Amino acid sequence: MIWTNAVRLWSAAAFFGWTALLTGFVGLVSAATQMPAPKAPLLTAGEVAPAKREFRVFDATLYQRKPDLSVSGVRPLHIAYEPRLFTDSARATRALDAMPTDGLMRAQAEAARTSRSEYLVIDIESWSIYNSTNYPREAATSIARFTQVIEQARRIAPELKLGLFSPLPVNSGYDRLVAPQGSAADREMRHDNDNLLSLAARVDAIFPIGYTMTDDRQEWRFVVAKQVAEARRLNPDVPIYLFLWARYVDYGPIRAELKLRWIEREYWRYQLQAAYELADGIVLWGGWDPQHNRPQQWDAAAPWWAETADFLREKRISQ
Repeated sequence: MIWTNAVRLWSAAAFFGWTALLTGFVGLVSAATQMPAPKAPLLTAGEVAPAKREFRVFDATLYQRKPDLSVSGVRPLHIAYEPRLFTDSARATRALDAMPTDGLMRAQAEAARTSRSEYLVIDIESWSIYNSTNYPREAATSIARFTQVIEQARRIAPELKLGLFSPLPVNSGYDRLVAPQGSAADREMRHDNDNLLSLAARVDAIFPIGYTMTDDRQEWRFVVAKQVAEARRLNPDVPIYLFLWARYVDYGPIRAELKLRWIEREYWRYQLQAAYELADGIVLWGGWDPQHNRPQQWDAAAPWWAETADFLREKRISQ
């Protein structure tokens, strides 16, 4: 390739002189010796690329007989699910004023240590922080409870990093997530998030939810980019790790034929790449069989994992 271009430059010298020829050879040598420039993130209007950092991939899947994914560069992540944080009586009565006991929180901290998880992510989804304009007291009470839980976990396990699943940032109301910036619905969402500034200051990472409610890729990316931007607004000093699930959800405004369907392989790779461009890492979730209410068996040949493994190799992600 370089020799062919050199012959063309030699022929052109008759028209442009030896100065042009010398300039051309200098350009060829420079192009041949320089490494290709890295591709810029494919950001759209309103999106902001994260600062230069190590992109991390975490495993929070529930699969049985799962191999050690750390050999692929995937880190373990422990989630303290709501049923494991409250007593049987509190769950039976659905007491909204109940709080996790120290004993149950201590057990979850120990589970995080055993799994070698850097983070303890607390998942309590019954405390509502949404629609704070119409329900300010309920939202304020929930924020106070989340704050108390973070302080409790910090006291019990000071060496673990802490995060929350669901409340940071607000993700309820798909109409608000797809609403144009500056619209009434968008302002309502931002108002809810404004109330979470003190809570966001107490966590070590923010975990937005990037689950899939649409097969429109641009719509999905718009929703995710908005949540990541809000997370960075709430606390620009902590990493943003996006939860991803390789299946369409079974809740919210999703078409019936999409519910719980596996995401198409190309679409899943699109999501991985978008998360790489927008966030500081991802959390892989899944592995639960909702039809039989039990964990699924690990399948090393599953298309979603094959695509994920290829993504890990391409990005040279290591633990």
